Amino acid sequence: MAESSLSRFGRQMHGSRKAVMATAFASLLVSLLLISQGNSFIDGNSPPPTIEAGRALDLVDDELPVTSANSVTYIFSHEEMSWNDENFEQAIMAALAKLSDLDIEILSISTAYDAADDPVHLASHVSRDGHTTAVYVRIGGTDDEVAKSFDEIIVAADNDALDVIVTGSLVISTDFDNALKNDQVRAELIGIPLSLVILLFVFGTFTAAMLPMVIALLMMTLATATSFWLSDWWFFGLTQYSISMISLIGIAVSIDYSLFMISRFREELDSGAEVEDAVAKMMDTAGRAVLFSGATVAISLCSLFYFTATHMPSMAMGGFLAVLGSLIYSLTVLPAMLSYLGPKIDSLKVPIPGANTKSQFWEKFSTTVMKRPISWLAPALIVLLLLGSPFLRVELNAGGIEALPPDLESRVGYEVLVDEFPAYTASTIPLVVVFADEQPDWKAIAEDISQVCDGIRSTTGVISIEHPLCTPILFDTAI
Repeated sequence: MAESSLSRFGRQMHGSRKAVMATAFASLLVSLLLISQGNSFIDGNSPPPTIEAGRALDLVDDELPVTSANSVTYIFSHEEMSWNDENFEQAIMAALAKLSDLDIEILSISTAYDAADDPVHLASHVSRDGHTTAVYVRIGGTDDEVAKSFDEIIVAADNDALDVIVTGSLVISTDFDNALKNDQVRAELIGIPLSLVILLFVFGTFTAAMLPMVIALLMMTLATATSFWLSDWWFFGLTQYSISMISLIGIAVSIDYSLFMISRFREELDSGAEVEDAVAKMMDTAGRAVLFSGATVAISLCSLFYFTATHMPSMAMGGFLAVLGSLIYSLTVLPAMLSYLGPKIDSLKVPIPGANTKSQFWEKFSTTVMKRPISWLAPALIVLLLLGSPFLRVELNAGGIEALPPDLESRVGYEVLVDEFPAYTASTIPLVVVFADEQPDWKAIAEDISQVCDGIRSTTGVISIEHPLCTPILFDTAI
């Protein structure tokens, strides 16, 4: 009987194991080098560049000195003093004066005292009880420049006279990014050691348990490095979510695929096969299952590329790279390492009770089920339907600030603004106008845009629209 292509491939991995291991080590070094160069991930909290809103924000960020994201809100409060008390005002002005010491441009500062007699203005700056006031600060510079001064911006308005809470879109966006990174690290600190314990229990030897961890490490570095490299030019725009998907899916499939293949390799050795024959048989059986399983998962993830109005393509790319990396190393490096180890795969046994225990339970159970399939199918379906019944009452919505910890300062401040400031929930929508001419006729453009402004003002729910181009008379005066 002719040997299968995967079996022959396994023999090639056995024969060229030195070259395979050298190549794997080289790929690790290249991956670490790419990771050290940094990434160009886009903001996962903003619309993707594949839709008009995302392209408009990119245009604003590239061409204008400030975007809606570069805003910070300082909330000042006092249990006894009101916002219009002289000492309250002096304390705020003293705090805001320190903003000028920041190494970044402050474009505007909006306080309640700018229009203290305007009830519309006060509705967004003063709380209902009058003991809290909000100061809205718009900051110039690129996202990188703002990020460098972020820590100084947070503490810039601290003072001893008033309580200060800092929030705003810049702070909330940064907190989301930090929460994502911290949660990912926390998940890996818990998941990886737990996976190692399970592998030690399954294999019963430290040597066998470490091989899946090596494959997971190689996969993580390769997939992460590739996502960093793709972030410079991938037209969907990659976000930090791609790294989360690499961690979420990649570690699981790497360990899963390695588990199948190592178990089969050990079975072949136990039956008396030579190392090369064991590797070939492993590739022909478990390797075939891993190859088709991984290919199916990778292709399935590609279907998420069609959801271009969301960041799902970024998540799909992370998952795709994770599965691809797992397949590459599981079908090449793992056979090479097993070829080196041979019978030593069972060395360094661990004293865990019940580890690597041979059992006939699953064989007997599957045989019992196949003898009476209908009798087992009906109750199994009932149990599954009962477990899935809560999904009938599920309420899906887009993730919001509720995803942040309730005691986080940015969320606390946001909830104060929503609960206590009457006009805060009014949303601001920026409109981006692109001019075809380098030296446009501002008067003519203002006359055209003023009609658009009038139409927007007449829209139900619109409070106001403000811009010099909405008032053509301003351009009557010659400069």
